[in-house]
Amino acid sequence: MATFELYGRSTIGMCLTETLDEMVRLAPSYSTQVKSKVTIKGHLHTHRFCDNVWTFILQCSRVKTVKRM
Repeated sequence: MATFELYGRSTIGMCLTETLDEMVRLAPSYSTQVKSKVTIKGHLHTHRFCDNVWTFILQCSRVKTVKRM
């Protein structure tokens, strides 16, 4: 059984799936309602691609938020 299947059937996996589904439903409204842009910069420590999911581990990262008009 793949790792995704193990976590996907757990309580936290089901909650994550529910949340992501809701975000996909809201995506069309993001272009008109979201008023900020986020930029993430940092040193890439590790990256991996497992079960069709990319994971990036950053060190000394900075998150910058800029309001759009």
